[in-house]
Amino acid sequence: MPENALPPIAYDVLLDRLGDPDHDLEHYLQYMIEVPIPGRMGPELQPNPALVTGIPPRIEGGFVVSLANGFMRRRRHRAYRRRIKAGWSGPRFVSEGDSWFQYPTRLQDTIDHLMKDNAILSLGAAGDELKDIRRQREILLNIDAEEASALLLSAGGNDLFDNGQLGRLIETPFPGASGADLVGATFDAFLQGMVAQYLDLFRRVHRAFPQVHILIHGYGPAFPRDGAWIEKPLTDAGVPPDTQHEVVIEILKRFNDTLKRLSERAEFHGKLAHIDVTDIGTSPGDWHDEIHLDGPNYKRVADRFQEELDRRLSAPAVEGMAPRRPAFTQAAQMAALDQQTLLRELDLRVRLAELDPTSAGEGDLPLLFPDHATPEIGIATIRRASRRLTKRWLDDLRDVLCGGAEPTANFFSAGFDAVFDVPARHPGPGSAFSAVIA
Repeated sequence: MPENALPPIAYDVLLDRLGDPDHDLEHYLQYMIEVPIPGRMGPELQPNPALVTGIPPRIEGGFVVSLANGFMRRRRHRAYRRRIKAGWSGPRFVSEGDSWFQYPTRLQDTIDHLMKDNAILSLGAAGDELKDIRRQREILLNIDAEEASALLLSAGGNDLFDNGQLGRLIETPFPGASGADLVGATFDAFLQGMVAQYLDLFRRVHRAFPQVHILIHGYGPAFPRDGAWIEKPLTDAGVPPDTQHEVVIEILKRFNDTLKRLSERAEFHGKLAHIDVTDIGTSPGDWHDEIHLDGPNYKRVADRFQEELDRRLSAPAVEGMAPRRPAFTQAAQMAALDQQTLLRELDLRVRLAELDPTSAGEGDLPLLFPDHATPEIGIATIRRASRRLTKRWLDDLRDVLCGGAEPTANFFSAGFDAVFDVPARHPGPGSAFSAVIA
C-alpha cells in the first residue's frame, strides 16, 4: 500500500498496535521511518509526521532505541503468553541478546524465525553490550519462572562494532599490512576481557540451572559498506579499503574460535553449545546493512539453533539438580517501597539469592521489580515456595533484630514494624507481613 493510501493514525494508537501481536506488524510499520544511528547496532524508528497525529514533541526527533525495543519486546511477550495459555506443552526457551536477536523493525531476525515454531520468552534488546546483559538479573529469574529448557544468547556484537570500536581494536596500519597483521595484541587483550565476562555469565546460569542448555553464537563475515560500524572506523584508523574486509574476517574468526573454546570447557558439563555461523553471509548481498544479515540469512542462523536444540532436547534429561543454597537478602534499600511493590521485590530477591548466591553479598543490588506498571521482566506469578522462604527470612530477621523476644520500643524493632506493618510478634490477618506468608 503506497504511503498516501494509508489513513492517518494517532500516535498512542500506533504504539498500541505495534505492541499487539493481534495486529499486522508489517502494516503498522509503514507508519514508521527507520533512521540509522551512527555507531549503534540498532536502528531508530521515527513516526512519519505525514501519517501520525499527536506525536509528542520529545519524539519528533525519532524514537530512542529503548522505545523501539519496548514495543517490539511487548509484542513478543504477548505472543509468548498467548502460546502458553493456549496449552503449549513443548519446551520453553528464554532468549537474551543484541540486535541479531532483537532488531526492532520489519527485518525478520533470528528470534522472529525461531518463535514461529517455539515458545520463546524474548528479553533481547538492540544495543545491549555483554556487560549490560551480565548485570541484568532477569535471565535467571525468567529461566526459573518459565522452567525454561534452554537459554539462547547473542552477545558481543555491540562490544565489537558500537561507537567506532572496531578502529580501536586493531594495530597501527603500515604499508602492505594484511588483515591478519592488523589483528594482534590489542584485540587479544580485548578478547581476554570478554572471556572473563562470558565466563561470569555462563557460570551464574550453570550454577543455578545445571540442567539448562546455553546456546551462543559468533557472527558472519560482515562487509564494509559505507557505514559507521566497519568502513568509517577502519578508514579513520588508516586501513585501506581493500584490506578492511580481511580485518573483519580475522577479527570475527578469532572471536568465533574463542567462543568455541569456551563451549568446550569441562566445567559446563556439555551444557554450553556454540553455534558456528561464520559461513553465513559470505556474499555482500546476504546483508541488510554492514552488520545485520537479511531475513533469509537470519533464517539460516535460526535453523542452526533449531538443529542444535532438537539434538540436545532429544537426549535423556540429566538426573538430579544441584541443591539450592539457603536464601539471603538485603532489605534496607526497600524500606521506601509501597506494600505491593515491597512484597514483589522481596519475592524476587529471595528467589534470585537461591539462583545466584553471589548476589546475596551485593549491597548495591538494583531493584528487580520496577515501580511502573509494565515491568520489563516476563515473570507472571509469585512463587509460593519463595514466599515460604520469605517468611523464614522474616522470622530470622526479627530474631536478629529483637533477640528472639517480643519487640521492644527501640529503633530497630520500630523501623521493622513500620516497614512490614507488624503490630505484634505474631501478626494477624491484614498486615503486610501476613500477606507475604499467606
